[in-house]
Amino acid sequence: MAKRKEKKYRPISLISVVITAILVIIYALNGSPTFERLKEAKNDDYPMTVTFIDVGQGDCSLIECGDTVILIDGGESEYAGTVNSYLALKGISEIDCYIFTHPHSDHIGAVPGIMRVNDVNGVMMTTFSEINIPTTNTYEKLLDAVLEEDCDVLYVSAGDTYTFGELTLDILSPSAQTDEYNDMSVVVKVTYEDTSFLFTGDATQTVEKEMLSKFDLSADVLKVGHHGSYTSTSEEFLSAVSPLLAVISCGEDNSYGHPHKDVTDLLDSHGISVSRTDKQGNIVVYSNGKNIYVNGTEE
Repeated sequence: MAKRKEKKYRPISLISVVITAILVIIYALNGSPTFERLKEAKNDDYPMTVTFIDVGQGDCSLIECGDTVILIDGGESEYAGTVNSYLALKGISEIDCYIFTHPHSDHIGAVPGIMRVNDVNGVMMTTFSEINIPTTNTYEKLLDAVLEEDCDVLYVSAGDTYTFGELTLDILSPSAQTDEYNDMSVVVKVTYEDTSFLFTGDATQTVEKEMLSKFDLSADVLKVGHHGSYTSTSEEFLSAVSPLLAVISCGEDNSYGHPHKDVTDLLDSHGISVSRTDKQGNIVVYSNGKNIYVNGTEE
């Protein structure tokens, strides 16, 4: 990432400082939208759209920007029809890049069913070593689907950067091999002009700590790690990301107790707006490259 040029500032008068401070206080008290970059979407005519598709106790995110279509995960196998129906509704039958965060079924179970219906040009996934390669039936079906599609495969790791149309994808994790598959999650920061989205898979606080020491984690929208589990989203990490909006993908009345109260309390204490698929269904977020717009629900 290129270093920013150091700016030189001219001295300003004490009067200017006082006036500026007063204006900031007035705006804050009046709730003025002058400094507010998270706004309600008035329509769906924005250059970039991110839909957090409701796949119950799982993850699936659809990113659209111009002609570029990126899909992340898909939920359990029974949600393949849900995702395919949504893609068809949007007029999508071709996916430029399909990202598989990690080999748990609530993230990749639906992938084979989705790939059978849609053309996939390329996939991104984690590479495993001989000591931790998954042996589950779910993962084997995923590999079979990729082979059948005969698409490009990118095995990604921390520090990689890719460009798809107007989108920049920075891979922030994984950086090391482990048999803890949540910590093998592909963590990707997607940037469109001055706005960015951070997708964390199920990465735990262990990975969050690693990323804190290496990358700029700031993002306008955070896909909260591991469905809001207490194993993810440390206060230090949340402060570094400093999102306008946090999105939690989880199932209604799920047996795991997601999202955990510690996480929702932490988000609340930071004054972060929260959207949840278990409460609102599909969460649709838009960007015009400068501001973030959100539609709370979508049928």
